[in-house]
Amino acid sequence: MKNPESEGRARPVAFGHVGLQVSDLDRSLAYYRDIIGLVEIERQVRSDAYLQHVTGYAGVELDIAVLMEPRSGVLVELLEYRGVPRAPIDPATANPGTVHVCFEVDDVDEIHARARAAGGRAVSEPATPSSGRWSGGRSVYLIDPDGIRVELVQRSGTSPLSQSAEIEPVHLVEARFAAGAAERRKPFRAAHLQRISELKRRGVIVESGAYLGDLTTSIMLIRANTEVEARQIAEEDIYVKQGIWESVTVRPFGRVAIVEPSGKSLR
Repeated sequence: MKNPESEGRARPVAFGHVGLQVSDLDRSLAYYRDIIGLVEIERQVRSDAYLQHVTGYAGVELDIAVLMEPRSGVLVELLEYRGVPRAPIDPATANPGTVHVCFEVDDVDEIHARARAAGGRAVSEPATPSSGRWSGGRSVYLIDPDGIRVELVQRSGTSPLSQSAEIEPVHLVEARFAAGAAERRKPFRAAHLQRISELKRRGVIVESGAYLGDLTTSIMLIRANTEVEARQIAEEDIYVKQGIWESVTVRPFGRVAIVEPSGKSLR
């Protein structure tokens, strides 16, 4: 495989998000949250000069909702532009410049039925692909409230009955931020994130993040044999050593893990 850096091409660092411009944010939010199954994590209205500059729309107000696909962590950003001229386009996927979004799901037919029951549209009925990497599974193109195509795909042999849940014992760590942490953490944030990323890569940390809004608490799910071991992992972080986290609380936690019949953990 060729190395893009050696050929002078830029290499992306990480996927950011998918942005969809919509005409009615409340309507689209209900569709992607309640029909498709994404998780709403942020909602705000913004009109900063910065946004007006980067979007190229002077005086624009943006109503923004951010949703997360919980398995992959991929973010979908829904944006309603206000106070500027808007013109609907023909979003049919054969038209150059249009887009579609795709989600891998456990049951294409169930989500298709839920969408239709709620008055949603689809390009066709679900079908079984006969070629490509989804061969033998299920696939359909739904149509969102603004006409954007939403592809659903399902792997061959995957259904709600082919998977089961088990409880994995882990430790829930809550780390409280000290006063002024937003500014004080800046010189140490890169080192903190590098350590968290390495622990996630090794499977020690299952998930990590902080509450949105005011910087109050970080949450980690840690795989450790004992609460003492989990606390030690948390307290070795540079945020504790520099007083960015002022307290650490550890509690046993039962994580729901989905497994295949073979016993292979999926998530």
